[in-house]
Amino acid sequence: MSLRALWTNFKDMETLFAATGQRVSERLEELFRPIPPESPLTRRIEEFCGQRVRMLEVLAPSARASALREPFSPQLRRNREGNIARVRSEIENVFGQELADAGKGREQLLDALTVASTWSAWSMMRDAMGLDVEAARATMARTLGALLVDAIAAGLR
Repeated sequence: MSLRALWTNFKDMETLFAATGQRVSERLEELFRPIPPESPLTRRIEEFCGQRVRMLEVLAPSARASALREPFSPQLRRNREGNIARVRSEIENVFGQELADAGKGREQLLDALTVASTWSAWSMMRDAMGLDVEAARATMARTLGALLVDAIAAGLR
């Protein structure tokens, strides 16, 4: 696409970032499959992590590019906030029972699960640590499993 065509369709960078964010969201939505919350915990963790990995790998190029401009772009920050909100909602649906069982620790557990399954953690594993997709997926699954089992154990004490 030429620069002229680009600026004919988008009045400024923020408009371009909004359109790009919308397109990425649509691509992620195409990959989304609901995970039955009544499935056994180990199965939910595996399905959730498998789906997150597929989504994070699709998100990777735009997330890396956005990181450079995000400090200066309100739209890129809104795009990221929307992605985080979507993940939190999915976590609440998939692991709702475990979150409910966490009682007063619910929000902290939700925060921890979110951190472990969003772009920042994925980038750390893939880019900074050099893990391949399967090793990073296994690490994510182990982290989520440990957080959830710890929350269950705390509820039994």
